[in-house]
Amino acid sequence: MRNYKKIWINTLILVLLIFLTIAIYSNQGEITKRITIAGIKTIYILIALLMARSLITILTRSIALHYEKEGSMEKSFIIESLTKSAIWLIVGLVVISIIFGSWTNILTALGLLGAGLAVAMQQPILNLVGWTTLLLGRFYVIGDRIEIDGIKGDVYDITPMYTKLRRLDNNDEPTGSSITIPNQYILSKPIVNYSKPTKYIWDEIKISITYESNIKKAREIMLEALRETMNYEEEASKAIKRKRIKFIDMGIEPKIRMIPMDSSIDLKLRYLVQLRRKNEIRSMIMNKIIEKIRKTRSVDFAYPHVQIVK
Repeated sequence: MRNYKKIWINTLILVLLIFLTIAIYSNQGEITKRITIAGIKTIYILIALLMARSLITILTRSIALHYEKEGSMEKSFIIESLTKSAIWLIVGLVVISIIFGSWTNILTALGLLGAGLAVAMQQPILNLVGWTTLLLGRFYVIGDRIEIDGIKGDVYDITPMYTKLRRLDNNDEPTGSSITIPNQYILSKPIVNYSKPTKYIWDEIKISITYESNIKKAREIMLEALRETMNYEEEASKAIKRKRIKFIDMGIEPKIRMIPMDSSIDLKLRYLVQLRRKNEIRSMIMNKIIEKIRKTRSVDFAYPHVQIVK
């Protein structure tokens, strides 16, 4: 940041010295006057840009510190984005007024510029509209896990043009890569937000047992493994606390579904779990299930095998 400030200051001083030199040693002819006026306008524009950059830095830091104390980073992102946009809009109007002078010229220039931009910059405009829609609708914020057009990842940055994700594989494991998605996707693509309305989701574990197995015992083993791994009742109650979940009408109790198959019985354990601990908890539960079934004579896993009978 300090290097950028030095570059801005040095550039400003250099431009100022050049045009002051021209003004002092010239004969004040028509061309020189125009150059001098252009130089002064350039200096004003540089000053406006430097002040805008400094103001944005000060305000965004203050906003971030304020909302960090309150523990509300979502609001911080929205306020920071609106603040930056408002400042740059004002600076843009100031720069245009410096260049063109009168409001008649400004309005004419804006009209011509708007017509040209509408044709040549359709995609950036759509991205800006998508970004505005995102700010107003709050479909996702930084930190959310989302899926757009088959691309799943964790949001780590949102700009007026793009949304940046840390990409995940099919098992929700980080790939180590990032992907940039145009904000216009918000207007035309379905968005799946796994972090809303809570940070909890329904996950499931499936096991296949033989028809000769004790189904009741197998169900008990699965529930025991779940409750030994996590304090389920306490965790599940957090899933709906402080949130209005209109579409969860199936309760919060873990459920086991039984599905008869050709050569086995599939048991599916469904339970609420924190989104970012899903894989960890699933692995721990599965380990306990395997250990318990191996110690139980009345339950056997079903798997493809061949028996030779003499």
